[in-house]
Amino acid sequence: TVSLRDWDGFKEHLKKAEEALVAAWKSNPERPEAAELMITVAMGMCGDDKERMWFDRVVQAQFDYLPAYDSLLWAMRPRWGGSHREMYAFGNECLDTKRFETWVPWYLFNVAIKVGADLPDWKEAFRKPGFYERLCEMYEGYLREKPRFDPDSLFHSYYAITAWICGHYDTARARLQASGGTLHLTAANRVGIEPRAVEGEILARTGTRSN
Repeated sequence: TVSLRDWDGFKEHLKKAEEALVAAWKSNPERPEAAELMITVAMGMCGDDKERMWFDRVVQAQFDYLPAYDSLLWAMRPRWGGSHREMYAFGNECLDTKRFETWVPWYLFNVAIKVGADLPDWKEAFRKPGFYERLCEMYEGYLREKPRFDPDSLFHSYYAITAWICGHYDTARARLQASGGTLHLTAANRVGIEPRAVEGEILARTGTRSN
């Protein structure tokens, strides 16, 4: 539904944005903002494949500047010429940093959410062979690090939900108990589940009845 005239205007404005943002980055490469915005500009230009170059410049300026991680993950989606395979690889790369004092390793979980949005059954994104084990590695890292930005109950809840999705009900039960017997609403809402129903299923499948 976009006219040729509008496409021409889109390209013209992208070029102007590129000129302004490159100038801003060159004037202060220690700041991440201009380089992060260039990820989206590069995505819109379709074909330059410079999104990763600008992402790397952001990380060099500030490792945990999260808007850049969001922008690159968006650019990797199939609708923009990327693939789910690239998205999974990026999530694994984020986990491999082992920077559990930041949200960077958490992008492995974000990959599952984003890939799941493209699938008929979102849970299948979590069931990719070997992916559950990597998610467990991530949860264990955060629980070990005990970062200041979230309580243990939140990570235990995400862990329980992931184990439930992947059919590891004993692990789900253990993590549910570790979270105080109830799933954190933030975790439940993030994946779009009804927490009481999932809690009940976990207890039922492990032979435990809720009072």
